[in-house]
Amino acid sequence: MNYRSRKIRTDISYKLQREVAALTDVWNRQLQEEGVNDLAAVVIDVHTGKELAYIGNANPGQSRPGAKVDIARAPRSTGSILKPFLYCAMLQNGQILPHTLLPDIPLNINGFSPQNFDQTFCGALPASEALARSLNVPFVHLLQMYGVPLFTSLLKNAGMSTLNRPASDYGLSLILGGAEGRLLEITRMYASLSASFLHCRWLGESFPLRDRVALWWTFDALKEVGRADEIDWKVLPSVSRIAWKTGTSWGFRDA
Repeated sequence: MNYRSRKIRTDISYKLQREVAALTDVWNRQLQEEGVNDLAAVVIDVHTGKELAYIGNANPGQSRPGAKVDIARAPRSTGSILKPFLYCAMLQNGQILPHTLLPDIPLNINGFSPQNFDQTFCGALPASEALARSLNVPFVHLLQMYGVPLFTSLLKNAGMSTLNRPASDYGLSLILGGAEGRLLEITRMYASLSASFLHCRWLGESFPLRDRVALWWTFDALKEVGRADEIDWKVLPSVSRIAWKTGTSWGFRDA
């Protein structure tokens, strides 16, 4: 028994484990044609907190370099996947509302000059849209307002164990991928957001994001994130509305 299925546990659905393994293997072979060699997946039941499937790396039997590295537990750049936690925290504190206008203009803070993914600026836009579009500059403004030390503490309390340096070392780049996280932990943190909204018993009282209104508005904004399948759920009632978040690290090394 290797990292692919980890150890035998009664709380793992073996049928789902096999299905997720088969799915990741297929996508891994397709993505290798585009130079993406490794792929991990973690599935957690938000109602119970139990781990249902764990794929540390797809196709571990291949001879490619790193095929046997468990990247689901390896610290990697977080990219933009921490933005929903900052957004929710600031809603919870009453510092912003979903329609609060945020500046998206050229910014230079002591030589730190963040850029949006498309290298353009929007001027001013609602906070919810800034999250849905994962714009970098508005979230640097938000983190500056919220405070790096406070946000670092919130992430640790939410379950992120990789933040082992002083908050000042990360600075405002923390919200853009300046810190490392483990897929397993980040997945559990996202599951905790849902569990907190649903008042699930397995979630401890220490989880810092507990305001259901703030959580609802966070999920609502994340439903607007552009889908990879390019399906417009607004014109297809049969398509499920899904709150989700993408995140790409510096140099496009992680997604």
